[in-house]
Amino acid sequence: MYKYDFKGKVALVTGAGSAQSMGREIAMEFARQGADVVVADKFMVPPSVRKENAGWGGLRQIVSEMEDLGVRGLAVEGDIADPKACRRIAGEAIDKFGKLDFFVNAVGIRGPSGILTEDFDPEAWKLVLDVNLNGVFYLTQAVVKAMRIGGTAGKRIVYFSSQAGVEGTPLMTPYCVAKHGVLGLMKSLSKELAPDGILVNAISPLTFATNFRDATAAVEAEKRGVDVDDIIRGDKISRGGNDLNIPLGRPGYPADAAAFVMYLCSDGNEYMTGQNFLMNGGNRCL
Repeated sequence: MYKYDFKGKVALVTGAGSAQSMGREIAMEFARQGADVVVADKFMVPPSVRKENAGWGGLRQIVSEMEDLGVRGLAVEGDIADPKACRRIAGEAIDKFGKLDFFVNAVGIRGPSGILTEDFDPEAWKLVLDVNLNGVFYLTQAVVKAMRIGGTAGKRIVYFSSQAGVEGTPLMTPYCVAKHGVLGLMKSLSKELAPDGILVNAISPLTFATNFRDATAAVEAEKRGVDVDDIIRGDKISRGGNDLNIPLGRPGYPADAAAFVMYLCSDGNEYMTGQNFLMNGGNRCL
């Protein structure tokens, strides 16, 4: 990993509570690079279907690991689908550290898949949009106001969208719609905040080896009458096969995403804003 000097900087990373999440690795990499970090998630210890996570300590464990590196951390529980919770998350960050330099939104839910658009339950539609799009908007409002404290130069926002936000994916319409919306938010906000020197970009992953598809794996395990860990290990699409025509021959790993987030937030990036970066191992070249 390339070395950056983020000492004295404060980062907020959402979606950080799960053991196998991109958010966790991004938060830890900020800490390794010297930043103080606020980690946020809906639960202090997000539920997991994996046996290996039985002793996982969630956000508090991440803070402990960061403090072992000599930086400060803050764990905040909050549902970003709730505007009041978003204001509280940003407020607690300011109360603890007095400023906010970087915001990385790595929260996301896949929602039900394999369902025709005409048959999709409206309540499920609302949940997917609330978490994946509306919540990003609510937290962005609170974060931008917090970023204005102490001046805006050098501040960065990074959203996680998806390749599904660039191209349509059948039988996953709500997720696709939400992720397209995140890119629209990013593009509009980047132009609004450019005069302030705040750079706003997005990363759109394809297949990554994280906990993101674990809920789907649990449903499939119940259907087949097998152990969920067996489904997770054998799920080639979400766990490392080349079924999706990935030229590099492997899925992405959280460290891949973290490395690029570090660059986007560094002084090495002074001119890229309003951009969406596909991370797909060469699956699509746009």
